[in-house]
Amino acid sequence: MRWLVLAVVLAALVSVAEGVARALLPVRAYMLGMVYDPDLGYRQPLLETIDCPDPEGSFSFRTNSEGFRGPKLPGAEETLSPDTLTPETTRLLFLGDSFLVGWGVPAEALIPFSCEAELLARGHAVQAFNLSFSGIGTAQELILFRQHVARIRPSVVILVLYPDNDVVDNTPELVGLTTVSQGAYIRPFLVSDGRGGLETLWLHPLRAALR
Repeated sequence: MRWLVLAVVLAALVSVAEGVARALLPVRAYMLGMVYDPDLGYRQPLLETIDCPDPEGSFSFRTNSEGFRGPKLPGAEETLSPDTLTPETTRLLFLGDSFLVGWGVPAEALIPFSCEAELLARGHAVQAFNLSFSGIGTAQELILFRQHVARIRPSVVILVLYPDNDVVDNTPELVGLTTVSQGAYIRPFLVSDGRGGLETLWLHPLRAALR
């Protein structure tokens, strides 16, 4: 009986400590620098600024108000960006992981914005949007796409695929057999619902909830 009481008391103390930590501290995923997201598992912090040294000149790594590198996305109630988007603008939507986040790379040198600059220089009316977080797989990228596609209304969607881990990141049967898939137990997987659609699977719901 004494051990049962002790176990109940310890469980209560852990629950209280967890509640206090969640109330007072930012909820961090175990992936370095990531923060908790209820749909994606984790994401880049919002409005982050990091000073980065570079042989060609120091620069600031910045994320916008939704955690992406690049311009702010069109508002939820806006059909077009108030800045440069016009009905004639070709909207380029890039989806990917760390290759598009580009740690250590100035924003203008990233694939989306170097592509945008080249097309603008050739006289094309374009604007690039960058939906990417480090360490995510294409299942999470599909979730991001569904969240933001109505706001961006892309003319073209470019998926940047990294075969080394993106296939594993989408395959629950493989994640425990490799070291290349970080965050496997706190990322959502999209699996068949048996009716031609997809449903979300968390491999370890309790582990995911504690993050």
